[in-house]
Amino acid sequence: LRYLDICDCKMQEGSIRCDVNVSLNRQGEQLGTRCEMKNVNSFSAVVRAIDYEINRQSQLLDSGEDIVQQTRRWDDVKGRSFLMRTKENADDYRYFPEPDIPPVYIDQQRIDKLALSIPELPNRKLFRYIKEYGIDEKSAEYIADDLALSGFFDDCCGSKKHSPKSYCDWIMGELAKHMNERDIAFTDTKLTVKGLNDMLDAAARGEISSSAAKKVFDVLLSKDKAVSDIIDDLGLAQISDDEALKAIADRVIKENKKSVSDYKNGKTNALGFLIGQCMKVSKGKADPVKMKEIILSRLV
Repeated sequence: LRYLDICDCKMQEGSIRCDVNVSLNRQGEQLGTRCEMKNVNSFSAVVRAIDYEINRQSQLLDSGEDIVQQTRRWDDVKGRSFLMRTKENADDYRYFPEPDIPPVYIDQQRIDKLALSIPELPNRKLFRYIKEYGIDEKSAEYIADDLALSGFFDDCCGSKKHSPKSYCDWIMGELAKHMNERDIAFTDTKLTVKGLNDMLDAAARGEISSSAAKKVFDVLLSKDKAVSDIIDDLGLAQISDDEALKAIADRVIKENKKSVSDYKNGKTNALGFLIGQCMKVSKGKADPVKMKEIILSRLV
C-alpha cells in the first residue's frame, strides 16, 4: 500500500484499520458462532481484542449460554468491547445485486501495461538485497519494509562509494537506534547519501575515529551540515602526525612505569591499558592503529 502510494498505513492516525473475527468451539463440535469487532487500529490492539473476546466467549460457553452472532466495538482505552448490532446475516441487510453496474472486464494488454508501472515491491527488494548485497534477512526486511529508507539504501549502494554491508551496518545500528528512541520515521531525519558517504570517507582516510564517526553521524541525522564543518566544529579531527603521537606515547610510558614493567613481564593486557591512556591524553583524537604501533616500538 505504501509502495503503490495508496495509503501511508499510519494505523495510529486512522489511515488503516482492521476488523477482528473470533469464534470458539470445543474439540469435536461444530464451528462456533463468530463475533466481529471493529475500530481496531493497531497490531497490539488486535492482540488485546482477540484475548478479550476469547475470554468473553469462553465464559458464556462455560455457563451454558449460546454465542449470538454480533458486531462489537472495541474500546482500546477501556480494554473491552461493546455491542453494536446483532443483525449479521445477508437477509438482515437486504443484500441484492446492483442492476446498474455491469461486469467489468480488463483486457490483458491493460493488465500488462499496469504491471510495467508497478515499482519494485518490498518482497522483491528483500530477496534482491540478500542475493545481490549479501546482507542478512532481518536487515533486508527492515530496510525493504520502508519505502523511503529502501530508496536511500538503494541510492547509497548505487553510488558505489562504500560496501552495501557498510551502509547496512549504519542503518541497522545508529540510524535505527535514533529513530526508535525518538519514535520517528526515516523521512523525519536530515540524513543524505552524500552526508553518509562523506562521513565514511573521512573515517576511511583516518581523519576521524570510529567513535568520532558516530558523533558526526548523529549531527547528520538532525542537521543539514557538511561533514568537514561538523568535524571542525566538534574538534573531532584525528591526530595522525607521527611526532605528535610519539610525544603522547612517551608521556604515557613515563607516567605508567608499572604497566610498562607488567607488559615486559608477560602481562599483555597492560598494552591495552597503555593505549587507553594514550587515547585519554589525546581526548580520543589519536589514531588508535598508529598509537599501538608507536607504543609497541617503545616497549621493545
